[in-house]
Amino acid sequence: MSSLELQGVWKLFGKHPAVKNVHLSVADGEMVVLVGPSGCGKTTTLRIVAGLETASAGSVKIGGRDVTRVPAGRRNIGMVFQSYALYPHMSVYRNLTFGAQIRHEPKQESRERARQVAELLGLDQLLDRRPAQLSGGQRQRVALGRVLMRRPDLFLLDEPLSNLDAALRAEVREELIRLHRRVEATMMYVTHDQVEAMTMADRIGVMSGGVLMQVGTPGELYEGPRNLFVATFLGSPKLNTFTGRAEVRADSLLFRMNCGWLPLPASWRRLLEGLPSDRPLTLGVRPEDWRLLSTLESEGVVGVVDIVELLGGETIVTVAAQGASLRWRVGGKGPVGTGVPVRLTARAECLYLFDTLSGDALATPAGQGLARPVMQLPGAKEVGPLTAKAR
Repeated sequence: MSSLELQGVWKLFGKHPAVKNVHLSVADGEMVVLVGPSGCGKTTTLRIVAGLETASAGSVKIGGRDVTRVPAGRRNIGMVFQSYALYPHMSVYRNLTFGAQIRHEPKQESRERARQVAELLGLDQLLDRRPAQLSGGQRQRVALGRVLMRRPDLFLLDEPLSNLDAALRAEVREELIRLHRRVEATMMYVTHDQVEAMTMADRIGVMSGGVLMQVGTPGELYEGPRNLFVATFLGSPKLNTFTGRAEVRADSLLFRMNCGWLPLPASWRRLLEGLPSDRPLTLGVRPEDWRLLSTLESEGVVGVVDIVELLGGETIVTVAAQGASLRWRVGGKGPVGTGVPVRLTARAECLYLFDTLSGDALATPAGQGLARPVMQLPGAKEVGPLTAKAR
């Protein structure tokens, strides 16, 4: 396997930048998942790595070799697409070995390799079947097996689970995790599903508007997001947010919003004292960090239970508060029913604070202090559209 490095990669479609100055390193044997909403540039980035799109600016290196201008067929890339792209008239065995036949590899070698791959993926009892006789998960395993037959330097997976139902998606996700562990493959995986990203990745790259907003382990991004977008995109249900003002008192810190107030960590005092008193702020609370107060005459957010979603081992409660709707994750069946007034507070050490105007994180459970902007995009003289167009 090989490492991957993207250095200042841009992609313009006409005058529209689909990918903006992406810097990313993937270590040998690592799985990095690119996640973000539709149109954020993650698939375009993957296609640039594969050689299916040409970078307008910047460079792509695989195993230390610059492949920016190398055709896709000479990059030794294995790619699994959203569609299985299997040959319907061929058996599983023929689907696995057809590429080796085209490459004129020795028959005995490809036969032995197909046996090893089929055994690894649990396809050894299905080699005589055609794709129409397979389940969706089995077809996806054949698509993966076909890539494994090539012994690629790098695996690229473009939303491979999106066509599967929920139960099958979870099953194949587990199989991919085991596969990555067995073959120690270098993988770049693209998805819009943040649950896939959190459960599968060694590191996650969150993209929005063509910009790679932040890269880190699932835990780092969940507890230490660089901005409000990353914080709200990761987590299900997503982060609850409230706009309001911070009040610095001699003996306490608190955040006041329309639906109530919450105490803030004492460790934020220096941070808040350095901010203008009229600066608009956004407070974030994870659904699992709410606590129910026994009295309605104290701190907290006041509201009425609107929806109760019983999921078996946990319950998601939606509370309608003044000017806000918040989500509360409770273990078991949950302590309240619909129509019940509640007052909730949050664990101060688990709160997130953001600048409302810029979206930058000011404080998170992973640390405290003013966060720098994620990146300063280069001007036209450095990499901008004129340079990209000239290439």
